Amino acid sequence: MAPSTAARKTPWAMACGLLCLLAAYALCMNLFRPFDRDELEAVHTAWKILHGEVIYVDFAQHHHPLLYVCLAPVIGLLGERATTVIACRIAMLPFFCGIIAATWLLALRLFDKRTALVAVACLLLSWPLLCTATEIRPDVPEAMLGMFALVLLYPPSTGQAAEPPKQRPIGNLPGGRCLLIGLCLGLSFLFLQKAVFYVAAVTLIFLVRIFRRESGWKDLFTLGGGFMMAILPLGAWLIARGMLRDYFFWNWTVNACFRDRFSFLLLAKLVLKKQPVICVFGLLGFVDLSLQRRHRRLAAIVVVTFGTVLFARCPYLQYWMPVLPLLAIYAAHGMVRTLGSRPALLWGVLAASAAAMAITEPLWPGGTTNARQLEQIDYVLQVAGPADAVYDGCAAFNVFRPDVDYFWFSLSDNGLLGTCRELGHYDFNVYDRIDTMKPKVVNTYGIENLGDARIHDHYEASQSYPALLLRTR
Repeated sequence: MAPSTAARKTPWAMACGLLCLLAAYALCMNLFRPFDRDELEAVHTAWKILHGEVIYVDFAQHHHPLLYVCLAPVIGLLGERATTVIACRIAMLPFFCGIIAATWLLALRLFDKRTALVAVACLLLSWPLLCTATEIRPDVPEAMLGMFALVLLYPPSTGQAAEPPKQRPIGNLPGGRCLLIGLCLGLSFLFLQKAVFYVAAVTLIFLVRIFRRESGWKDLFTLGGGFMMAILPLGAWLIARGMLRDYFFWNWTVNACFRDRFSFLLLAKLVLKKQPVICVFGLLGFVDLSLQRRHRRLAAIVVVTFGTVLFARCPYLQYWMPVLPLLAIYAAHGMVRTLGSRPALLWGVLAASAAAMAITEPLWPGGTTNARQLEQIDYVLQVAGPADAVYDGCAAFNVFRPDVDYFWFSLSDNGLLGTCRELGHYDFNVYDRIDTMKPKVVNTYGIENLGDARIHDHYEASQSYPALLLRTR
């Protein structure tokens, strides 16, 4: 083989090897990383829906319902066991892969195959994405569908040219494509309210097109029709059951007034520290493309979707999910623009970033996996029968048993319960609820007085899990 041919093939071999390793890393995180409480909250919500409980009416929940409806068949098929929680995580992988695919397609339509490949690598190197998009969260399908809506905005490209044409506008949008964009946005909204930022970004692009006479109002109305088609079933169900007031209170009022609050800068510093290469090249790419007229609309989309982080009261890592694929595309452009003439160096930088992430961010912090959590879930299932109530105020282990109250998680003063107390909507006395419901298992979380007769006279600490109290009389 000629040296020149070998030199050309080396970067592609590095790319394929790196992408395979990153994909395996993401799969391991999905299977073995400890569960976040939000995940167990999601699975328990799905279990409640499967057993006929009505969201917002029979139990507290402040997210849209589509993820829980999708998970309910998984629980019904596999049954009430700890491994079902793992199955629910695996069920999220198609959404995770969808985000990757949408990032590839959008980068391909904006640039070329090389940039699209680098964008996928940058996204798989994104520490916040790997920590959250491999988990059971409504943010994952919300981001996937929002990204596909953005993909549909741009015309397909062969991806062969090293640079996009001098002017590659969004182009004419057939009515069918406008309808699909609206459907994607509507479904994204059914998974999570934060999709309103995707809706705002796409609507802004359509309004700009109308102002510049690139399209007419018909396209915007078609987009709105697709959106309404997606959300109409939820709206009809809420109206039929007289639940509109409950829906708006839990999904909008509570989240807007949530007591817990911190600045997005807190996690922005952490994101920059964990993935400096992607952030630096992403900034370079953003500045470069923002100076080019043909890419200013993409910059506007990024700015609007960043609202998920900027305007949230508690911008946790999962709130960054809509922005991360776009950041990866910008970073890919920045890397190709600066290192494109030296592909081996480009992929070497990405490989070094992957090695640094593997060292500083092990698959499971402190060497722990989710095995201990799964054992605790199974333990509670063995101790408590199907009809036995369980008190678990922090959503740590009760996945498949009834709760003691309408409020069953986020019971801290700055959490869901504290927010509702401030709004004057509900009150909760843990001792009274335990005395009334007589739960088989009690978590000491949120119980300040373990000497209260309603607890002390009826419960003893578990030998296997000292933080759990078992009812003995």
